[in-house]
Amino acid sequence: MTAGVGQHPGRGSGRGGSTRGCHVGGVFDDRPRSARCRAWRRRAGRAWFRGPRRARAGLAGSLIASLLGCAAGDSSAPGFDAPRLALEAELRIGSVDDPELAFTWFRGLVVGPDGRIYTAHPQENAIRVHDAEGRPVGRIGRAGEGPGEFRSLGPIGILGDTLLWALDYGTYRFSFFDLDGTLVRSLNVPTRMGATLEERPPRASGLFSDGSIMASPPAWDNLVADGTISQDSILRMDSTGAVLELVTTIPLHNTTLAVTDPRDPRGFGAYFPQPYSDTELVKISPFDSSIVRVDRRAAEDARVGAFRVTRLHFRGDTIFSREYRYSPIPLDPARPDSIVREYTERVGRVPSPPAPTVAEAERILRERIYTPRFLPPVTGLVVGRDGTIWLRREERGESDVDWLILAADGEPLGLAATPAGFNGMAADRSAIWGMELDSLDVPYIVKYRIAAQRD
Repeated sequence: MTAGVGQHPGRGSGRGGSTRGCHVGGVFDDRPRSARCRAWRRRAGRAWFRGPRRARAGLAGSLIASLLGCAAGDSSAPGFDAPRLALEAELRIGSVDDPELAFTWFRGLVVGPDGRIYTAHPQENAIRVHDAEGRPVGRIGRAGEGPGEFRSLGPIGILGDTLLWALDYGTYRFSFFDLDGTLVRSLNVPTRMGATLEERPPRASGLFSDGSIMASPPAWDNLVADGTISQDSILRMDSTGAVLELVTTIPLHNTTLAVTDPRDPRGFGAYFPQPYSDTELVKISPFDSSIVRVDRRAAEDARVGAFRVTRLHFRGDTIFSREYRYSPIPLDPARPDSIVREYTERVGRVPSPPAPTVAEAERILRERIYTPRFLPPVTGLVVGRDGTIWLRREERGESDVDWLILAADGEPLGLAATPAGFNGMAADRSAIWGMELDSLDVPYIVKYRIAAQRD
């Protein structure tokens, strides 16, 4: 049994105080204005009195400008502000009862160059297509094993602004369609299955932006949870299934919370995401040969926290690496308790045996749930078509959650809030697309566009 929770209880905004940041020494600081300016004044004072005599005149000018900036709205060097941006829901596609608009949960969403939205629906084994205004314009594929059909629809993507690709996990076949849905060609990738769980031959998992095949060994939940598998390897593979190179690795430790029968660890298992994981986030850009890594370790000190975003080329060259300071938010102990109760109830719905008893499940969850002192500063990552990076901030238990938007070179562009239940899937500098569930868990495609800057 695998129990998944896309959004756990306890969602929040991460907001508090002014969102314009002082920038000192190449580090963006989004702490509330008063805390930032007090800290900067203290640092400025020390620098002033310790600076060499010859440097004091020039240093004085920069310090006065910085202090005046903090006192008068936190003006900072151009490009280092993070203004508060307003998002408006421009599209909301879906319905509870209209068969033309109602659809099942989707695992992937991509946006075409003309604004058309493609969503992959595994339960339907079909790709739904909506135009830029949200009108349904067709479906691509169906259940089956023939050309353009799917046994188990997996990820989708757009290649070179002209082709839509889809991977069938049932056959490990790539199907390529033009953007109107006409099948252009197919590619079957030879795939070897392991004889045991520990034997994990790599399998195709998608395409890189240049059309080469992305692959990785399967990472089984139980082996990740018990530490047998600590990282995922992202590989480049040729059309014969041969591995060409290792592109990068993705850490997996502390990402899976498992409830297993203590008497038979390889038997029954219920697996959930660790709700407060601060393991590094890694995303392969679908649009260029770059990798974005977010070191988001939870703070250990209440005075200041920092996370780092690094963008690398596949060759290993660093495109940028920046640290962003923030005010750590303590984790309310009541929130992990609430999650443990919810997960325990889910396990309790499984007929027993083979499930552990409810009391055992609760004990196991309390032992294994990761609870840092402070909330992880980043909880999600979307790489935009234009190179922008959208970072989902802390879960504060409120109705909204903040997104920090970065330019392709790491410059902060702004902070914007979406409903906490929104799952961002695609973005650019002006908008973010994703999925929301209503009170009945009916999925909707939602697009939020940046409307205007708030004062």
